[in-house]
Amino acid sequence: MKLSEVKGFGNLRINTAIKDPLNTQGFNLYPAPLTGIEVEVENVNASETQAPSHSWRVEHDGSLRNMGIEYISLPTEPKHIESAITYLFDDILPTTAHFSPRTSIHIHFNCRDLDLMQIYNIVITYQCFEDLLYDFAGKERKKSIFCVPVGNTSYYRNFKQIFQQNELIGWSKYTGLNLGPLNEYGTIEFRHLRGTHDKRVLFKWLHLLYSLYNYAINVPTDVLESRILEASRSGNYGAFGYQVFGSHFFDINNTTNFHKKMAEDLAISKLFMNNTTFKGLL
Repeated sequence: MKLSEVKGFGNLRINTAIKDPLNTQGFNLYPAPLTGIEVEVENVNASETQAPSHSWRVEHDGSLRNMGIEYISLPTEPKHIESAITYLFDDILPTTAHFSPRTSIHIHFNCRDLDLMQIYNIVITYQCFEDLLYDFAGKERKKSIFCVPVGNTSYYRNFKQIFQQNELIGWSKYTGLNLGPLNEYGTIEFRHLRGTHDKRVLFKWLHLLYSLYNYAINVPTDVLESRILEASRSGNYGAFGYQVFGSHFFDINNTTNFHKKMAEDLAISKLFMNNTTFKGLL
């Protein structure tokens, strides 16, 4: 059953302002999903800053200091996301904008047209690479109370069973992968990425997330589970990572202990698959 059949949503106001999109990143190769981005910055006086003419809106953010604000994009197709980001970073952000350790960049992916087991696939695939994704996004983010690793929670309990029953579970807003917005907006949120002036980091992050999303929604659940179990059994983590991310996997597997991190995360992913407590997890 599709999420949109489980929950009622209003119409999306999709970004249609970009007529001649940039394509240096190749995001047009990703068929889905509609994407929303929230960029937190500090040291910005909104009254003295150029307002975006398209693609973005501005909100004050009480969690930030020093005149902190948040730039929030309209839902945007992958093929247009490079243009929207370039417009924000090159034309809108003032030179005084500061990406302090309090700031981060959040990515929302539309899931309204997915069935719940496709969303389940995203979660168990993500969990296999959680530590590696944190390493890329900013190791300090793993210690943030606003970006708690899913692997540190007990959401695995009966997770698969609940989704098989076409239901959603309660979910904290402050997890790295946040499923809470599924109820209100029909999106999942990735809260990991540190605040950064470098849009190339954001582009790499989006390649990783787009690859994960499109892999997970297009593989049958039983096949995905078999691949996770095989990778866990054989220790051939690189092959599985390449299946999911393609060449972008090399952006996150360049740590000396990535095998250990994946072994631990695959063990947690199996908890989501089994509906039972897995003893001797780590």
